Amino acid sequence: AVVSTQSTGDHSVSLMCRSLENVLLHKVRFRKLRNNLLKDTDDDVLVWDLVSRFLSKSEIVRFENEASLKSGVGRFRSWLRSTLNDGLTEKYLNQIVATDMNLLKNFYEEGSL
Repeated sequence: AVVSTQSTGDHSVSLMCRSLENVLLHKVRFRKLRNNLLKDTDDDVLVWDLVSRFLSKSEIVRFENEASLKSGVGRFRSWLRSTLNDGLTEKYLNQIVATDMNLLKNFYEEGSL
């Protein structure tokens, strides 16, 4: 599995993950369907599309091929826990924050940045 027991059993790590999830998922955009309707499902949330821009091809494949991860939000949550396990959370958060605002506007609703 992608998530190790190192992070899943610790209450403080779970609390940190939920806090980071809340920040990164705040006012995140949903995919628009062809008829311009929004479908409110986890797979239509664009946060995985943003995060995966900073990953290597092998890392993307790792999360996308994990059978237990059925949605973009699931892949995002697994990635977040993995960054904590690997000590890479700060690195990735710095990359996301340093991303061009025009690009970030594609992933987040107006007024969220």
